[in-house]
Amino acid sequence: MPNTKMWTTRTGEKILITDMTDLHIINTIKMIELMAERWRFNALAEGYSYLGQVHGEMAELAIENELEDLAEYGVDPNIITPLYDTLVNEAIKRGLDWNENV
Repeated sequence: MPNTKMWTTRTGEKILITDMTDLHIINTIKMIELMAERWRFNALAEGYSYLGQVHGEMAELAIENELEDLAEYGVDPNIITPLYDTLVNEAIKRGLDWNENV
């Protein structure tokens, strides 16, 4: 079964992920990962700001546990877009390394 998943560019153009250029796939993966890291940073900052405002030891412990998980594991890029795994799989299939400087 062919991959028919579509990516929508910032200009609104829809393109098959399999038709994206190597550079477009790499840049898209990097953009999604950067967005996930920004979400993580903002969520941590907001979460720590709540610690002094909650009442109760259990509530504070729950927030601390969530913050520890967020700090350790980050935000799943699939929350940004469910196409993240498809993009990564296409990059792997093509032998692309998006962690290298292109």
